[in-house]
Amino acid sequence: WSDGPADQLPLAWGWAALEVQRPPGRLVPRVLDDVLMTADDQRAACMLQALEAFSLGGQVLLFSHHQHLTDIARRVLGGDVLQVHSL
Repeated sequence: WSDGPADQLPLAWGWAALEVQRPPGRLVPRVLDDVLMTADDQRAACMLQALEAFSLGGQVLLFSHHQHLTDIARRVLGGDVLQVHSL
């Protein structure tokens, strides 16, 4: 059991809890900071796709200083969903 799955399991539970509790018709934002830093590229891609699905019901802001995650996001997410802002 590596650090990646141990970090990602609580994140998945949190998404599931938000999805169940989200009131119909109400947009719920989600702000995440470096939640994918221990994910390998394949898991990061799957989690980014899950975030894309979640974003249909509210805005998702994902902060990271890992450039490779931006590259993965550009590869797997729709261009109308992803907006990258570099500081």
